[in-house]
Parts: sequence; C-alpha cells; structure tokens
Amino acid sequence: MAEYSNHDKDSIKGDILKNFHQLMIVALRQREGDIIQFVAILAAALAGFGWLAKASSAGADSVNLSSGVFVIGTVGVLLLLTVGTVYALALGYNYRYIILQLAKIEAKWCVCKSMLVNWPRCPDDFIKKYGCYCKPPEIIQVFWIAFLVAIAGVTLSAAFLKPVALVLGVIIPAGCVGLLLGLLLPCRYGRKIRKLAYAEKKSGGWLCECNCDNDKKEVNDRGNADSAV
Repeated sequence: MAEYSNHDKDSIKGDILKNFHQLMIVALRQREGDIIQFVAILAAALAGFGWLAKASSAGADSVNLSSGVFVIGTVGVLLLLTVGTVYALALGYNYRYIILQLAKIEAKWCVCKSMLVNWPRCPDDFIKKYGCYCKPPEIIQVFWIAFLVAIAGVTLSAAFLKPVALVLGVIIPAGCVGLLLGLLLPCRYGRKIRKLAYAEKKSGGWLCECNCDNDKKEVNDRGNADSAV
C-alpha cells in the first residue's frame, strides 16, 4: 500500500474540499434555475382561475358554471398555488442548507477575510438569521410572496363572484389553509436550520486556523458600536 506524506494528504484533502465546494456552487445555481417553474405554476393557476371567473359570469357569450363546478375548479387552483408556495419554501430551505455547507468549507480554507461582512460565516450567524423563521432568499422570496398574494386574491375573488354557501364554506377554508401553511412552514424549516447549526457548533469542527474569528469579533464590535450611536 502506498504511503502518503503529510503534504500529499493535505493536497488530497484540499482537492476533495475544492471539488465538493464546486459541486455545492453548481447545486446553488440549480436552485436559482428552478425559478422558471415558479413562473409556470403561477401563470397556469391564475390563467385557470381567470377562465373560471369568466365562465361563471352571467354574460350572453359565456357558459354559466354551476357552483359545484366553480368550487372544484377554484379548489384545484388554490391547491396548485399552495403547492407552489410549499415548493418555494422547500427550495429556500435547501438553498440555506447549501450555504451552511459552503460556509463551513470556506471556514476550513480560512477565507473569512475575503467574505462579505454580512455573509453568515459561523453557526451562530445561521442560528441568528434563519433559526426562527427561515424565509427563502430574495430571488425565491418574490415568488413565495406572489403565491401568498395569489392565494388571498383567488379566495376573496371567488367569494365575491359566487357568494353562496357552498363557495363560502369550501373555498374560504381552503384558502386559509394555504395561507397558514405558507406562513407557518418557515418556522419548521427554521427549526431544522437551527438544529443543524447547533450540531455544528457542538462538534467544534468549525474553526479557522487563522485569526478570522478575531477579525469577525472586531467587525461585530464595530457594528455594535455604530448601532449604539
């Protein structure tokens, strides 16, 4: 069996970390590339409800849908929007998870001095920023908010178009369930991020070999002083 010197072992370890870091970057870009799916889901749902609203009107050139058909169609639209909301939040959590892994690799490389000041670089940063309410990153957060607004809009519009007992008794609760799921699910993902960050903090394997931690402390001290002023 071949024997490796310490230099060779460090080189191999560095190559492994480098390749893993590149894979994480690719995965991060794939999350951003999934945005087109949000557009498709949102467009299909709104177009479907637009047809329902037009078909249920009492115009001479339109088909007057029964309340039962209108309810089934609208619930289907709300279900599609709810799936889009959950999907956006799941991708947002996966995005934060990848960032957590990248931050650990970058800490091992001691590149903290080259990172942005507001970039999370230790478990405490992740616990503080995402540990309570893990919202998606800005590029996905736009669609998360759009799905929530669409759920509220479809629910209120359906109740306005057909204010009958069947519509009010089915569509409004379905819309409320979708809204609550979209607003409360970030709490669950926040707990998952907090659990992962605490495990990393407890393991003690998140330490730079340079003075990055001291530099970070100085930056935090300056930030606290500026806030106090």
